[in-house]
Amino acid sequence: MKYITSVLTVIMVIVLAFSIFHNRRAKEEAKFEDQYVKLNIAELYLVLNDDKMTAMHDMRYVFRGRVYLDSALEKSGYFGVLRVAMVCCAADTIAAGFRIPVKYLPAGTKNGDWVKVYGKAKRVGRDKEGETDLTDKSSRTMSGSPVSVSVRNDFIFIPDRVETTERPDDGYMYKWNPSGPYNY
Repeated sequence: MKYITSVLTVIMVIVLAFSIFHNRRAKEEAKFEDQYVKLNIAELYLVLNDDKMTAMHDMRYVFRGRVYLDSALEKSGYFGVLRVAMVCCAADTIAAGFRIPVKYLPAGTKNGDWVKVYGKAKRVGRDKEGETDLTDKSSRTMSGSPVSVSVRNDFIFIPDRVETTERPDDGYMYKWNPSGPYNY
Protein backbone atom coordinates (compact mmCIF):
# COMPACT_ATOMS: atom_id res chain seq x y z
CA MET A 1 0.00 0.00 0.00
CA LYS A 2 2.86 2.36 0.89
CA TYR A 3 4.45 1.62 -2.52
CA ILE A 4 1.21 2.49 -4.38
CA THR A 5 0.89 5.76 -2.45
CA SER A 6 4.47 6.68 -3.34
CA VAL A 7 3.92 5.89 -7.03
CA LEU A 8 0.70 7.94 -7.08
CA THR A 9 2.47 10.86 -5.41
CA VAL A 10 5.25 10.79 -8.02
CA ILE A 11 2.67 10.67 -10.84
CA MET A 12 0.77 13.62 -9.35
CA VAL A 13 3.99 15.66 -9.07
CA ILE A 14 4.85 14.91 -12.71
CA VAL A 15 1.34 15.89 -13.88
CA LEU A 16 1.46 19.09 -11.83
CA ALA A 17 4.90 20.02 -13.20
CA PHE A 18 3.72 19.39 -16.78
CA SER A 19 0.61 21.49 -16.19
CA ILE A 20 2.65 24.40 -14.81
CA PHE A 21 5.09 24.21 -17.75
CA HIS A 22 2.25 24.01 -20.29
CA ASN A 23 0.38 26.98 -18.74
CA ARG A 24 3.56 29.08 -18.63
CA ARG A 25 4.28 28.32 -22.27
CA ALA A 26 0.68 29.15 -23.29
CA LYS A 27 0.93 32.50 -21.45
CA GLU A 28 4.25 33.26 -23.15
CA GLU A 29 2.73 32.48 -26.58
CA ALA A 30 -0.30 34.69 -25.85
CA LYS A 31 2.02 37.51 -24.74
CA PHE A 32 4.08 37.09 -27.96
CA GLU A 33 0.95 37.19 -30.18
CA ASP A 34 -0.43 40.25 -28.35
CA GLN A 35 2.50 42.28 -29.74
CA TYR A 36 1.16 41.94 -33.29
CA VAL A 37 -1.77 43.41 -35.22
CA LYS A 38 -3.68 40.52 -36.82
CA LEU A 39 -4.79 41.29 -40.37
CA ASN A 40 -4.95 39.72 -43.79
CA ILE A 41 -2.55 40.48 -46.63
CA ALA A 42 -5.00 42.76 -48.48
CA GLU A 43 -5.45 44.86 -45.34
CA LEU A 44 -1.69 45.17 -44.94
CA TYR A 45 -1.55 46.37 -48.57
CA LEU A 46 -4.10 49.08 -47.70
CA VAL A 47 -2.24 50.17 -44.55
CA LEU A 48 1.04 50.45 -46.45
CA ASN A 49 -0.58 52.29 -49.39
CA ASP A 50 -2.11 55.00 -47.20
CA ASP A 51 0.38 57.80 -46.53
CA LYS A 52 -1.93 59.07 -43.75
CA MET A 53 -1.22 55.81 -41.90
CA THR A 54 2.59 56.04 -41.92
CA ALA A 55 2.60 55.67 -38.12
CA MET A 56 1.25 52.16 -38.68
CA HIS A 57 4.09 51.27 -41.07
CA ASP A 58 6.40 50.69 -38.10
CA MET A 59 4.01 48.38 -36.26
CA ARG A 60 4.39 44.61 -36.05
CA TYR A 61 1.88 42.46 -37.89
CA VAL A 62 0.85 38.84 -38.23
CA PHE A 63 -0.83 37.47 -41.34
CA ARG A 64 -1.53 34.05 -42.86
CA GLY A 65 -0.80 32.94 -46.37
CA ARG A 66 0.59 30.25 -48.60
CA VAL A 67 4.26 29.81 -49.37
CA TYR A 68 5.06 30.70 -52.96
CA LEU A 69 8.34 29.37 -54.27
CA ASP A 70 9.27 30.91 -57.59
CA SER A 71 12.62 30.81 -59.37
CA ALA A 72 12.57 34.58 -60.08
CA LEU A 73 12.00 35.33 -56.40
CA GLU A 74 14.51 32.75 -55.21
CA LYS A 75 17.23 34.14 -57.51
CA SER A 76 16.84 37.48 -55.75
CA GLY A 77 16.93 35.82 -52.31
CA TYR A 78 13.21 35.76 -51.51
CA PHE A 79 10.16 33.56 -51.29
CA GLY A 80 6.59 34.81 -51.36
CA VAL A 81 3.72 34.47 -48.94
CA LEU A 82 0.44 34.95 -50.79
CA ARG A 83 -3.28 34.85 -50.19
CA VAL A 84 -5.98 34.81 -52.85
CA ALA A 85 -8.37 37.77 -52.89
CA MET A 86 -11.78 37.43 -54.53
CA VAL A 87 -14.06 40.41 -55.17
CA CYS A 88 -16.83 38.79 -57.17
CA CYS A 89 -16.05 35.38 -58.59
CA ALA A 90 -13.18 33.04 -59.41
CA ALA A 91 -12.53 34.89 -62.68
CA ASP A 92 -11.39 38.01 -60.78
CA THR A 93 -9.13 36.40 -58.19
CA ILE A 94 -5.60 37.58 -57.57
CA ALA A 95 -2.98 36.09 -55.30
CA ALA A 96 -1.30 39.02 -53.57
CA GLY A 97 1.55 38.94 -51.13
CA PHE A 98 4.94 39.95 -49.91
CA ARG A 99 8.54 39.00 -50.52
CA ILE A 100 10.31 37.53 -47.52
CA PRO A 101 14.06 36.81 -47.34
CA VAL A 102 14.54 33.10 -48.03
CA LYS A 103 16.61 32.61 -44.87
CA TYR A 104 13.32 32.80 -42.91
CA LEU A 105 11.70 29.89 -44.79
CA PRO A 106 11.14 27.10 -42.26
CA ALA A 107 13.00 23.88 -43.12
CA GLY A 108 10.85 21.38 -44.97
CA THR A 109 8.25 23.95 -46.02
CA LYS A 110 6.87 23.27 -49.49
CA ASN A 111 5.22 25.43 -52.13
CA GLY A 112 1.57 25.95 -51.13
CA ASP A 113 2.03 25.24 -47.40
CA TRP A 114 0.12 27.59 -45.10
CA VAL A 115 2.19 29.77 -42.77
CA LYS A 116 1.71 32.49 -40.16
CA VAL A 117 4.19 35.31 -40.53
CA TYR A 118 4.99 37.62 -37.60
CA GLY A 119 7.09 40.71 -38.22
CA LYS A 120 7.38 44.10 -39.81
CA ALA A 121 7.09 45.58 -43.28
CA LYS A 122 10.19 47.38 -44.53
CA ARG A 123 10.10 49.94 -47.32
CA VAL A 124 12.79 49.19 -49.89
CA GLY A 125 12.36 52.34 -51.96
CA ARG A 126 9.63 54.54 -53.36
CA ASP A 127 11.10 54.10 -56.84
CA LYS A 128 9.98 50.46 -56.70
CA GLU A 129 6.30 51.14 -55.96
CA GLY A 130 3.80 48.77 -57.48
CA GLU A 131 3.74 45.07 -57.88
CA THR A 132 5.59 42.42 -59.84
CA ASP A 133 3.31 40.21 -61.88
CA LEU A 134 4.67 36.68 -61.75
CA THR A 135 1.74 35.15 -63.63
CA ASP A 136 3.52 35.09 -66.98
CA LYS A 137 6.45 33.05 -65.66
CA SER A 138 4.48 29.84 -66.14
CA SER A 139 1.06 28.42 -65.43
CA ARG A 140 0.26 29.07 -61.74
CA THR A 141 -2.55 27.66 -59.69
CA MET A 142 -3.63 28.29 -56.12
CA SER A 143 -6.52 26.29 -54.65
CA GLY A 144 -6.89 24.56 -58.01
CA SER A 145 -7.86 27.75 -59.88
CA PRO A 146 -5.65 29.76 -62.19
CA VAL A 147 -4.94 33.18 -60.67
CA SER A 148 -2.82 36.21 -61.31
CA VAL A 149 0.13 36.33 -58.90
CA SER A 150 1.74 39.57 -57.75
CA VAL A 151 4.01 40.66 -54.93
CA ARG A 152 4.84 44.11 -53.56
CA ASN A 153 7.96 45.84 -54.94
CA ASP A 154 8.10 48.75 -52.53
CA PHE A 155 8.01 46.72 -49.29
CA ILE A 156 9.48 43.45 -48.11
CA PHE A 157 8.40 41.71 -44.93
CA ILE A 158 11.03 41.01 -42.29
CA PRO A 159 9.75 38.26 -40.00
CA ASP A 160 10.33 37.76 -36.32
CA ARG A 161 8.89 34.30 -36.84
CA VAL A 162 7.45 32.19 -39.67
CA GLU A 163 5.58 29.07 -38.62
CA THR A 164 3.56 26.52 -40.50
CA THR A 165 -0.14 26.48 -39.69
CA GLU A 166 -3.37 24.84 -40.70
CA ARG A 167 -5.34 26.20 -43.61
CA PRO A 168 -8.00 28.65 -42.38
CA ASP A 169 -11.64 27.60 -42.76
CA ASP A 170 -11.68 29.66 -45.95
CA GLY A 171 -8.39 30.37 -47.65
CA TYR A 172 -9.74 33.28 -49.70
CA MET A 173 -9.90 36.93 -48.67
CA TYR A 174 -13.33 38.40 -49.40
CA LYS A 175 -13.21 41.42 -47.08
CA TRP A 176 -10.49 43.89 -46.27
CA ASN A 177 -10.87 46.95 -44.10
CA PRO A 178 -8.59 49.97 -44.48
CA SER A 179 -8.63 50.32 -40.68
CA GLY A 180 -9.65 48.01 -37.85
CA PRO A 181 -11.32 45.81 -37.01
CA TYR A 182 -9.34 43.68 -39.39
CA ASN A 183 -10.21 40.35 -41.01
CA TYR A 184 -7.33 38.09 -40.07
